[in-house]
Amino acid sequence: RLTALGLWLYGGSLVLVIWALNKPMATGWILDGHWLSHTSEITADLLLFALILWGFSMVITALVLVVTLKQMRAINMTATRIPLFCWGVGMGSVLMVMGGLFFLGALWFIIIQRYSDVDMIWNTTIDPILYDHFMAIFVSSSGYAVLLPIIGLTSQVLATTSKKPIFGYTTTLISMGILAILAVFSWASSLVPLGIGYSLHTFAVMMTLLKIIPVMMIVLSWI
Repeated sequence: RLTALGLWLYGGSLVLVIWALNKPMATGWILDGHWLSHTSEITADLLLFALILWGFSMVITALVLVVTLKQMRAINMTATRIPLFCWGVGMGSVLMVMGGLFFLGALWFIIIQRYSDVDMIWNTTIDPILYDHFMAIFVSSSGYAVLLPIIGLTSQVLATTSKKPIFGYTTTLISMGILAILAVFSWASSLVPLGIGYSLHTFAVMMTLLKIIPVMMIVLSWI
């Protein structure tokens, strides 16, 4: 039922997005919060409602995948015997749950500012780029939620076509987990042009550079 609910929510959000985008809007690819919260166009309301439906659909579907992987696992299948593709889907689903919640939180900021007098987007008493932080976490998490299953699938395909067991299974699995963690902590790398502090800038750069290590370990296992 939850899977069907997620599917219907996604379908409804897709219809509303197509309807809303019939008229060009100055939202940008990261959904400009200032424009969405101040414009009087009805298409902005349609777009907000569609994105809320899509966010709930994303979180519900990811939760269903996580629970399915846990409950449908065979009794004698230990953690090191689970296919890497399933691990990738599970890690990606966890990232999508977390990223989806931050995405819905960012939309909640816009809704509060759009329908009330409370300034949530450019509120200097909280953080003038708090909305951008939430969106950056969502973008970073969703990107690696797609990449991790691809890494797991590639490992499985290479092992099947070469008719050999996966080389470095544990190393690849640990690298995927580290990559998932670094994907969250490197969210601020996309906020450098917005003028974030030096300490946060340094932290974001370090987290981004550390991604090279698990990526190289995965590529070496493929070679």
